[in-house]
Amino acid sequence: MRQGRLTAAASIVLLAGAASLALLSGEVDDRPPVTTPGERAAQQTPLPPGGRGCRERVEGPGLSASSKRGDTTIGPVAFPYAGSAYRSAAADRDALPVRGIPGHPMKVIALVAAGHEVTLIVPPEQRRWMQLLYNFNGRPTAKITLRACRTFPSRSARRRECGRPPDLACRWRNTQFSGGFTISFDKAPQRGRCAELAVRVTGRTGVIRKPLFLPLAQGCARTVKLSTVARLPTGSVEYRDREHDLRVTVPPGWHRARRSLTPRLAHPADVLALGNFAPRASPAQACTSAPDAPQLRVGTREALVLVTQDSNPEPPPGPGQPDHYRLVKQVRPPGRGGPNRVSGQVFPWACLNRVGVSGLWTVVREDGRAFYVSAIVGKRASEEVRRQTLGVLDSLVFGRG
Repeated sequence: MRQGRLTAAASIVLLAGAASLALLSGEVDDRPPVTTPGERAAQQTPLPPGGRGCRERVEGPGLSASSKRGDTTIGPVAFPYAGSAYRSAAADRDALPVRGIPGHPMKVIALVAAGHEVTLIVPPEQRRWMQLLYNFNGRPTAKITLRACRTFPSRSARRRECGRPPDLACRWRNTQFSGGFTISFDKAPQRGRCAELAVRVTGRTGVIRKPLFLPLAQGCARTVKLSTVARLPTGSVEYRDREHDLRVTVPPGWHRARRSLTPRLAHPADVLALGNFAPRASPAQACTSAPDAPQLRVGTREALVLVTQDSNPEPPPGPGQPDHYRLVKQVRPPGRGGPNRVSGQVFPWACLNRVGVSGLWTVVREDGRAFYVSAIVGKRASEEVRRQTLGVLDSLVFGRG
């Protein structure tokens, strides 16, 4: 019964586009889509539950993405006028809520390149305030698969793929899917202006993630300083390392590494490693083989403080020990600032700069020595863990202090 209603609804959508078909002026593309073997095989597999295929499209004048008007393109899918839709929704402060849809909905058509199948994914850290509205039943979702029509030169092949006319999608370079996004402006950082969308292309590896509302996203911060205040709980004890002439206060439940976490690196050398777990070097679990990176996995609810000392006779310059450290959170993936240059990152090791992870990396010069001080805090770590991490950092004393 439900399938029948969906089929009837799809037929109504297709008939509604018949009037707009008359606006075309013969601008069609009969060439078959250029796809990979994996993408062609995807066309033969059933759609995931809630996904939309060629028959659940909408028909209208042939649209194409335009960089001049700031359309957003993520792989083989484009969102024309996405930035304009955001501006209109954000400016309408008196808009009445829509039943069953949290936040402020905005209509943004999706153009999927002919012959491609894509899955739109709201990044996990944004799902509290952002949802997709491309589900055919209108319910907000965090993920949906859209399968575009294939193009054919013959009328009979187009009939099999697209059904009864209008069948522009089987002659044009993309397929249109109605829908949009909903954003809770009050909950979203910077009112959702810097929202991003991830796209997985069936038949290809990896996920493409880009800002959604161009050009509004230009200048959006990739990292933010947290306002967390240092706190050491009752029962914390001071640890003194006479060999390296430093002191630090260790909270209950935190452990000191007995061996180096950078075993393949002779210089600089570890002088302190503390975690709210038992830190042990395990190169097989490390996210990078860089010898100066900690060779272990820091869990999503764990925290690690690592201090290494530069043994060069002329160590690099750096500021003195700060009165208070500040944690920095990766809120967007790092960007490319030019050839071999990365901007907007917390750590010098790329694999640690995952969205949601917080920490710091800095050079501190004290007592005539230079130290590399780093802290890594998992993206699901509690506020108390972050407070204790800062408490450990603020308690560091190099030399006699």
